[in-house]
This record gives sequence, structure tokens and C-alpha cells, in this order.
Amino acid sequence: MRILVSGGDGFVGAAVVADLRAHGHEVTAMVYRREASDGADEVWVDLGRPGGLDALAGRRFDAIVHTAGIVDQRAPAALHHRINAGGTAAMVELAGELGVGHFVQISSIAVYGIRAMGEGRSEATRRLRWFAPTPYMGSKARAERHVEAGRVPYTILRLPSIVGAGDPFVSAALVPAIERGAIDVIGRRDRRFSTVYVRNLGPILDALLARGPLGEALHCSDEATTWGTFVDAHAAALGVTPRRRRRSRAAILRSLADKDALFLLTGSAFGAHFPADRLRSRLDLPALAPWQEGVREGVEAFLARSGRRSPA
Repeated sequence: MRILVSGGDGFVGAAVVADLRAHGHEVTAMVYRREASDGADEVWVDLGRPGGLDALAGRRFDAIVHTAGIVDQRAPAALHHRINAGGTAAMVELAGELGVGHFVQISSIAVYGIRAMGEGRSEATRRLRWFAPTPYMGSKARAERHVEAGRVPYTILRLPSIVGAGDPFVSAALVPAIERGAIDVIGRRDRRFSTVYVRNLGPILDALLARGPLGEALHCSDEATTWGTFVDAHAAALGVTPRRRRRSRAAILRSLADKDALFLLTGSAFGAHFPADRLRSRLDLPALAPWQEGVREGVEAFLARSGRRSPA
């Protein structure tokens, strides 16, 4: 298939481009953070600029996989909404103009807002509408509505925490906390937790593109684990045994401005569990790599960026 992947120079997009090409697809990568590479099928696009997609006018694609977006919680709210929501609207419009047969929106469980905390969350969980705790959450929810309102057949994949080499958030939150000697936990029950290894997205998308548009939003996660097991996998990659430090739920309120601490505290207190049963019931998926491989790669890449080596 001829596939356009937006955000092809990002954490998720680069992995998707590589894996879809490995599966034999003809992939064009939209890039922004660097110039388009010579000799590669890439095009530089500024989603935040009017007419930014003009470079793609007249081209033909069977499918678009839209991964581009702002994930940095420190970025201005206007930027989140311009790129995540407005950029998605522009991509859907482009897909309609080009006659694309399948628009795949890479979304996030963040569309549930505070309901993203908890266990056993299904796709029927109510999505944000009027009030959003963060600009990222609100902009991703708006993006989904643009996809649903468009005239292009679509599938929306809602991703939980993503692991793998170069992940911009999970390793950065967990590795320093573990290295400080203790992980803060709330409550005594080990809550269920969902994650997805970024390298599993390619095989999942390959199966989805073969199946065709599903016209719905689906969770896209690996087999569920627990928060404690997830933390221990990071500690194992560091070659240490983490110590648990009990905290009260009041610690969450004191950490509202610290996104890394908030991630750790809410994960232990409530879990973040998004079963992908519906997606698996609709696709003939191949065997996927264990998420622990993604954790190891993420930790090793984080240590490398800081000039250190993994103890392994």
C-alpha cells in the first residue's frame, strides 16, 4: 500500500515508518524537526502553518497514519490546539481531497481526562468534551472529533504509556525516581497498568490496514501488567532493586505541578488499565514482542542520552 505517515521524525512516527516499510509498504514520511533526507521518500511539512500541506497536493495514498502532535506538557496551550487539533483537521481535509481510503488517527487515552486513571477502562469511557485538565488532553479529544466528522473512512487507536528507545516521557519519569533510591507508592494493592511497545505498532498497523477502516476508536495496548511489575522492569534494566516508600493520597495534590511525580503517584494509586480486547477481536494479529523489551530499550536509550551505559 502507498501510505503517508505524519510525524515521521518523531518517536512513534519513526518506528511506524521503519516497520511499515519492512512489511513491504511504500511509505512517505512527513517530517518537521529536521530537513527531509535526500534519497528517502520524505517531505518537510509545517502542520501549524496555513498551506503547510501544499507540498502533498496531487499525490496519491491508499492510507494516512497520523502520528504528528505535541506531547510536551510544558508547551503553550495554543500550540497544542493548533497542531494536535487543527493539524488533524487539516490532515483529514487533505485525505478527503486526495481520495484516501483509510485515515488512521494515533490518539491517546488522554482523551478520557481524569478518567484515564483507573482499571478496566473500556472504549465506552466518556471522552472529554468541555473541560480538559491539560491542553494535551483537550486537543487530542478535539482531534478525534475532527476525524469522526470528516468524510474519510477512519480508525482511531488510543495508546496508553508507550515504551521503547527514545520515549519522551516514561523513562524520563521512572529512571531518575528509581535511581534516587525509592519509588513513592499509594495504597497496598498493585493496580493494573497498560502499556504498548512502540515497535509493536508496525505489525498492528499492518494488520489494521489489511483489514480496512473500522469506523471506531479502539484501545491499542499490549497485554496488561501491573504498576509494580512495570516499575520493577525498569529497575531490572538498571540493575537495581527499588525500595517502596508509602505515601498518602495527599501527595497527589502536592504534586499537581510535577508531571513526572504525578505519573508515578497516580499509577500506583489508581492504575491505568485499557484492555485492547476489542481491537484483538477485529484483527488477525501476529505474535507481538513483549513490552519488557521496550522498557529495556527505553532505559538504555535514556542512559545513553545522559552519557551513561546500562549495567547490562
